[in-house]
Amino acid sequence: MRENVTISYRGNGYEIGRGEHFYGIWRLGTPQPEPVEWWPDTPEGWSGAWSRFTSVEAPASIVPVGQEAAPASGASQPAVLAAVALLGVGIVCGIAGLFPAYLGGSSLASSAADLVPHLIYLAGWAASAALILKGGRRMRVGALLGLGVSAVTFGLFIADAGEVIAGGTHLMGAGLVLGLVSWLICAAGSVFAFRLRPAGAPMGAPAKPRGDEVGPVVMLMLAALGAAIAFAPSWDSYVLRTASGTSS
Repeated sequence: MRENVTISYRGNGYEIGRGEHFYGIWRLGTPQPEPVEWWPDTPEGWSGAWSRFTSVEAPASIVPVGQEAAPASGASQPAVLAAVALLGVGIVCGIAGLFPAYLGGSSLASSAADLVPHLIYLAGWAASAALILKGGRRMRVGALLGLGVSAVTFGLFIADAGEVIAGGTHLMGAGLVLGLVSWLICAAGSVFAFRLRPAGAPMGAPAKPRGDEVGPVVMLMLAALGAAIAFAPSWDSYVLRTASGTSS
């Protein structure tokens, strides 16, 4: 007999509950005390147990047992849709920015060398939105992908805007403005998606990176810093205009 075990949810073939200092999944109708799989009695443990449970059981077959069930509350559908909508609006702004003048009167669409990298990061944000929309662990992967694309493109836009700020001969066009707006909206959508609580996390669990996500988050920060350093122009440059011409 299973003692000190409280079953929270049942499906067609498995049940999930809490034992003494752990969460576990048992086969339905078997008296074995040991669970098929178990996780530590932590918010992260419950999230992992619930994700595994919903992967082996059809969601429509899962029913709560009693009133002591651990609440499986994750990101709400409106919140997920809001994050995807932000990314969608940002991508639309980015596509619109490919055609007006970007820097120096020329558009990104007029030069394949400039167009390709911008299409790549727009495709990255689109893939991020698709993964976030799927929910669950894919939502976390999509959010990390969106953050990564935002971090890398941060340096690219800093460099382009820096040419105007530093007083160069290039003038900021509508394409660059739309590109900056696109980056800002997509970055906000990625951060918002990353802050959403994973499906299956207990009610009140903090929306913070899990232990296995700390490494990727640190790498994203370093990527953003490295990209900014690599792409940033020389901020101490200046333009000196003389009677015979212009020199920097």
